[in-house]
Amino acid sequence: MIKRIRIAIDHGNRNIKTVHTVFTTGISESDISPGRGIDYLEYNGKFYVPSNQRIPYQRDKTAD
Repeated sequence: MIKRIRIAIDHGNRNIKTVHTVFTTGISESDISPGRGIDYLEYNGKFYVPSNQRIPYQRDKTAD
C-alpha cells in the first residue's frame, strides 16, 4: 500500500525551508535514479535532486 504524505515547504527566492532542513532553491530533474547516498524526491516517474544553482528571482512566486 502506498502511503500519502504532505510535505510543507516555504519556497522563497533563495532557500527552500522544510520542517527539518533548509537548502538552495535549485532543483535538478532526471529520468534516472540518482546514485547511492544522494537525497532525492521521486514524483510521477521523475527524480528531483537539490542543486546549488539558485532559481531566477521572481517577484510573484504564485505564478508557477
